Amino acid sequence: MKRLIVLCLLLTLGLFAAEKPVVKIGVILPLTGDLAAYGTSYRDAIMLAHEKAEGAALDYKFVFEDDQDSQTKYDVMAAKKLVSVDKVNAVISMWDAWFVIPPTTSPKGVIQLSQCWDQEKFRDPLSFNHYPPIEAYIKTFLDECKRRGYKRLAFAALKGGGSVLMEQSLKKIAPEYGIEITLAETVNPGDNDFRTFVAKIYYSKPDIVMLVMWPPTLDIFLKQWRDYRYSTPIAGMEIWFDSTMKKEFEGSWEVAADAPGPFEESFKKRYNYQPEMGVGYAYDNAALLIKAYEAIYKETGRVATGSEVAAYFHAHPIFEGAQGRTEINKNNWIISAPSVVELKNGVRVKIR
Repeated sequence: MKRLIVLCLLLTLGLFAAEKPVVKIGVILPLTGDLAAYGTSYRDAIMLAHEKAEGAALDYKFVFEDDQDSQTKYDVMAAKKLVSVDKVNAVISMWDAWFVIPPTTSPKGVIQLSQCWDQEKFRDPLSFNHYPPIEAYIKTFLDECKRRGYKRLAFAALKGGGSVLMEQSLKKIAPEYGIEITLAETVNPGDNDFRTFVAKIYYSKPDIVMLVMWPPTLDIFLKQWRDYRYSTPIAGMEIWFDSTMKKEFEGSWEVAADAPGPFEESFKKRYNYQPEMGVGYAYDNAALLIKAYEAIYKETGRVATGSEVAAYFHAHPIFEGAQGRTEINKNNWIISAPSVVELKNGVRVKIR
C-alpha cells in the first residue's frame, strides 16, 4: 500500500515524465573585439526567440562560439568544434561565416542560417542566407530617388566587398530608372583627408550623393563635407545607425535592412539597451529553426535532420517575423524587403 502511495505521489509530481528530445543549435558570433556589441545584441536576440518558444515540445540548447571580430579562421574553428564535439543539429552565423563553414557543416547534415549581403559567391543545399539581396537595396534606393525627383547620382563608398557589389548592381540597374551616375569612386579604410574626394563629388554635379561607408570613416567624411557647406543631399546604405552626425544631417535618408519598429521596442523592453542593426535577422533565424523543428517533430515524433528542415523551409516559404513578411526562395535566400529610413530630430524613423 505504501509503495502504491509513493508511486502515485511521484506520478503527481511529474518525476516520471519523459525528458524532451534535445535540439542543439550552435551560434558563431563576434563576442569579443571591436564587433562585440553586434555579437552581444545578436546573442540576446536569439535568446529572446528561445524565450518566445516557451512550451515547445523540444528542448533547445544554444552553444555560443566567439569568432573574435568575425575572423573567418575562427569561424571555421568554431564550426569544427560545434559539429565534432558539441554535435549540434544546426548553426546560426553572421557575415562571412556564410561562405567558409559549410564545408564543415554540410557533410555532417548540419543546416546553417546566416546573414550576408553577397548571394553570388556560394550555394549549398543546407545553407540559408537571411538578408535583402543587393539588388533589393539598389532598387529601393532608386525608387526613392525617383520619388524625390533625382536624376543624377554620385556613388561614394568605403572600399570593400559590399561596396563593389553595390556599385556593380547600381551601374546595371540605374539606367532602367533614367538615373545617370556622375561619379563612382571608393576610399580606403583609414583615410582621413577627403577634401579632394569631396570636391570631385561636388563638381560632378549630382542631385544626390549615395554613400556606402560607415563610422569612423563616414563621420570624418561627413564633417569635411559639412565644412564645404555643399547643399547636395546625402543618402546611403545603412549609414546612419552608428553615426554621430545624425543631427547635422537632418532629413537625410538611408536604405536599411531593418528599421525602428515593434521588434526593436520589445528587445529594449527585455534587455534595457538599444540593439545593434540587424538583430531582427538573428531573432528570425532562431525562430525559423524552432518553428521547423517543432512542426516536423509534431508530425514524425523525432528530431528532424538538416535536410528535412531545409525541405520544410521550401514547403513553407512565407514567414512573419521580426523583419515582417519574409519569403524563402529556391536559392535558399530568406528575403524580407529593406526599408527607407529618414533622420527626424536626430533619430532614425522608418518612412517606407
